Amino acid sequence: MRNAPSVTAPVGRSRFALALVLCGGISALTLLLAWIVHVPAHPQRQLLVGGLFVLWAVLAWREQRGRTTGQLQWDGATWWFASGSASQEVEPAVVLDLQRVLLLRIEAPAPSGDRPRWCWLEAGTDRPHWLALRRALYSRARKDVPPSRGEEAAQP
Repeated sequence: MRNAPSVTAPVGRSRFALALVLCGGISALTLLLAWIVHVPAHPQRQLLVGGLFVLWAVLAWREQRGRTTGQLQWDGATWWFASGSASQEVEPAVVLDLQRVLLLRIEAPAPSGDRPRWCWLEAGTDRPHWLALRRALYSRARKDVPPSRGEEAAQP
């Protein structure tokens, strides 16, 4: 099988991820307000839950602001993540595939000790580029897959 052609994809803030966070936040706030209005409870509990919601909102905002930015590059043999002037070999893994949106976990090879990066990639308007990226993500030969039965029988 031939390798997928080289491809480069921008990695940055995702409108889809932001929409997920906003929908989750609005839903949680609506439930919190309904609980405060309609269920008799101790004010301390309501303050505690309200404080937890504010803490979640601040952490979600910081996460969105601190999103990984750069470029994910496939050169036909190796994946690279370039951010600024630095470029590092990485191993991306598709965690969630929604056809027009991908959630990737990008890890550096084992000895580096870097934490994995999580990023959302979106199709945008460049469909051929998006399809090439998806082919490259899925076409990499996996080393951990055992040979099929036909291949085992063919070996002496």
